[in-house]
Amino acid sequence: MNSSLPRLADLPAAALSGKRVLLRLDLNVPIAGGEVTDDFRIVSSLPTIEYLRAAQARVIVISHLGRRPTDTLLPVADFLKRSFPIRFCPAVADLESAVVDLPAGDVLFLENIRRAAGEEENDDGLARILAAAADLYVNDAFASSHRAHASVVGVPGLLSEKGAGFLMEKEVRELSRLLDPERPFAVVLGGAKISGKIDALLALARQADVLLMGGGIANHFLRALGLPIGCSLLEEERVPVARQVLDLCKREEKAIAVPSDFVVAKSPEDTAGARTVGISQIPS
Repeated sequence: MNSSLPRLADLPAAALSGKRVLLRLDLNVPIAGGEVTDDFRIVSSLPTIEYLRAAQARVIVISHLGRRPTDTLLPVADFLKRSFPIRFCPAVADLESAVVDLPAGDVLFLENIRRAAGEEENDDGLARILAAAADLYVNDAFASSHRAHASVVGVPGLLSEKGAGFLMEKEVRELSRLLDPERPFAVVLGGAKISGKIDALLALARQADVLLMGGGIANHFLRALGLPIGCSLLEEERVPVARQVLDLCKREEKAIAVPSDFVVAKSPEDTAGARTVGISQIPS
């Protein structure tokens, strides 16, 4: 993440009026049956969108969603249409023509950027296409800013005018407090994946007085303790990191906790067969 980005709030409205602003968001939200089932990330992004609209910028929203080629942001665009009008751009190839007649204060919503070839490889060609459609770049996708993707790293490298959105500013401000936290300091960490959180986990373990591990991350600690986890989520190559954290906590007398019991089933769909077992009783 480029922490040297100027704050969006420091850019005067006159500097934004009529400008084509490429706004990178993280709207990777859960969708079921074509409907958004958790709008937290969308709602968190609204202040930046509304600020740009009020400044009469021509807003081009870019986000990713999921990992499948068929994953579409249409349900997210439909959700946002409840708050303001949106034009939907189905592909990067259509972006240049779609921006031409975009009125000031309006929003153009680009289809899932991961559908574009070269996004995850930070392809210079893709970055140049995106940058050519904009006068200014704003990053408000904190949760994606560790990724060296074209819409995160490539585009801001090509545009001289850029800034950090309100959500980005808030996240950086809150995390900065953790450099010198109030005591006692407890960290609650969960989620299905551990690989994207390894650096944060190690850093937080050094800072925290208490660590509470849940979700799929907890499985790595159980495996590190030699306990069975059946066929549950696990990134085997990350188990040594969990072991490092356990050793650190023991050495420095930090408190660390994993769940004492688990809901188990033969598969995520086997709700009828689900039952609760103790930490050492997870079946194969």
